[in-house]
Amino acid sequence: LCIGCLGEGLLHAGAMVIKSYGTVNRGVDDASTPLPVTTNAVTDGRRTRTLVKIVASLALAGGAAVLAMDGMTSPTPLETNVETLSQTSSSVATSSPSSTASTASSLPHIVFLLLDDVGYNDMLDQSTDLEAATPFMNSMAEDGITLSRYYAELDCTPGRSTILTGKYPFTTGMAHSMVYYYSNWGLSTEYDLVSNALSDVGYSTHAIGKWDIGHAVKDMWPTRRGFDSFFGLLSTDITYQQHYCCDYSPVKGIFVRDLLDGEVNADDSYSESKRSHKNYATNMLGDKAREVVEAASDDSPLFIYLAFNAPHQSVTIPYNWDETDTYQTLQDELQLTEAKRKIYAGALQLIDNNVKDLVLALQSKIYGASSSSTDDELLATASSVSVISDTSAATDSYYANTYFVMTSDNGAPSRDGGGFNGGSNFPLRGYKGKMYEGALRVPAFVHSKLLPSAAVGSTYDGLVHAVDWLKTMTVGWAEVDEDAVSYSDGFNLWPVLSGTSQDEPRTVLPIHLDYVTSEGGVIAKVDGTYFKLFKEACSLWYDATSGNSTVLSYENQDLELNSAAASTFCEDSDTSYFRMYDLSSDPSEINNLYDDESYSTQLAALKAAYCDSYEPSLHADTSYIDDDSSDAWLATAKENGGYLTAWLDTAGDGEYPKSDYWTSSSFCS
Repeated sequence: LCIGCLGEGLLHAGAMVIKSYGTVNRGVDDASTPLPVTTNAVTDGRRTRTLVKIVASLALAGGAAVLAMDGMTSPTPLETNVETLSQTSSSVATSSPSSTASTASSLPHIVFLLLDDVGYNDMLDQSTDLEAATPFMNSMAEDGITLSRYYAELDCTPGRSTILTGKYPFTTGMAHSMVYYYSNWGLSTEYDLVSNALSDVGYSTHAIGKWDIGHAVKDMWPTRRGFDSFFGLLSTDITYQQHYCCDYSPVKGIFVRDLLDGEVNADDSYSESKRSHKNYATNMLGDKAREVVEAASDDSPLFIYLAFNAPHQSVTIPYNWDETDTYQTLQDELQLTEAKRKIYAGALQLIDNNVKDLVLALQSKIYGASSSSTDDELLATASSVSVISDTSAATDSYYANTYFVMTSDNGAPSRDGGGFNGGSNFPLRGYKGKMYEGALRVPAFVHSKLLPSAAVGSTYDGLVHAVDWLKTMTVGWAEVDEDAVSYSDGFNLWPVLSGTSQDEPRTVLPIHLDYVTSEGGVIAKVDGTYFKLFKEACSLWYDATSGNSTVLSYENQDLELNSAAASTFCEDSDTSYFRMYDLSSDPSEINNLYDDESYSTQLAALKAAYCDSYEPSLHADTSYIDDDSSDAWLATAKENGGYLTAWLDTAGDGEYPKSDYWTSSSFCS
């Protein structure tokens, strides 16, 4: 099977375009003056956030409200300037608003769908074997914009902190390691989240699903960080049916659940039954998202951050789901042979079903109507809706005024790392936790009926990173003043994706820099070609059908599957640690160009870009704290009825400050 020779032709592409609205105004009599918004100064922001919502409400009622707020100076966005690279400015013009003035109620709803450990080969038309598992989301992508060169972070915690803060993990202290159920550390409360920025302009904000950026201190919880509500798990993963999070033992009588509703234990009374499909985590989270929509008020636009914990390993499907006609029909179509891949496909199918039900809830929610359809009415309609078409919803429905984002926090794990969950990054190299494309490059799309007609079904091939969502959602979609989110390291992609600018906002991407280990890398567009420089020991490729290791032949950059030789490949054939790849022609990272003198100019440009970011002044002290052997988390959970909860009053400082542990990089010597 030839892979490397196919180059970018194997990799499906996409773009994101969004429709702009007017500003939130102080009142109908002062329609030209936007509400002031706070900066990233947390103390000032928390003090004034409620007042901003009051002002937005007065504007809706026609009152003339005046509110003065003193902003504090925010840090400037991280910038990379390399003369040899075609890097452009992040300050690009936005498109004209659809109206000269708008209130909070006319701003678009935003639904962010985050899947867990979904690999490049696991969905959309780029998948070699699972496209049929997600027909509804496929249709959303086909009528939306697919992002072909979308990059996540390499693991769960840094990936989620990046999306929520709009900042690279190395600028927030979140680059080193992951937050587990017992971790005493997390994202510092000095950093605002996207929920804060949207709340400031009148959004009703809701986090549903996996949090995983810190929970040992309650101030790290979603409802303390700009979200009006939360339902989900605080830690890394839970069992799908009974919601156990941790090292539990029937022998020792230790069973700790992780399921929170707001700031109290969720009503999990039916979790004792393994036979309830309603009890399945994906269905619970989907149900909660629909409840949020059905209870929504026209006065406030919705922001729903729906972070499924599926299909994180150890992935399962509901009891007897494998006996249903729906599951059997899928398996008959897919003809899979690997047992975990079959279960993984079923888990994706259930996510797809819940996304469909959420869309139906938004379609049935009509502006000005007293209530939306009941669950029974939605379920009766669901079987007849297979695609998103121009006539699938009323123009005055919530759906017609909603932007959807779908992506994954990182790539899939493998048998060699992270625990094989049935996912696949094929034909990309490596797996979750590594610096290779398989960990970083994942499916992503934007869908909305607000997209310009020219953008529907389009593809954006430019560089996009998880850090770019915050400015795109706030500045591009919600008309947040860019100064209010100037702390973000990302770019507002709206101008280039909407067609009002032809300049690529991003041509340089620092990759997971970690000063404790001096690891990391950079992707940069040099003379029209995307190159990647990073430090990483050898990793393999993994067969999509079995998840087993594969080995390659360097001849003509052809990737040949040969599991028998895989065990010795890294020892015999690829002993490099410094790596450089031409991603435009070699997305599978087969041919290492680091020692090729004919690429010395490109290597020099990449090193310059890397070193511009690997600069102590740009890095925050890591928040990471070594594991606590006292099991304080467990004692507190037992006192809390067997549910995971906070066990510290305040967060401690990270144990590896850069003043003591900064490690020089060989790229910058």
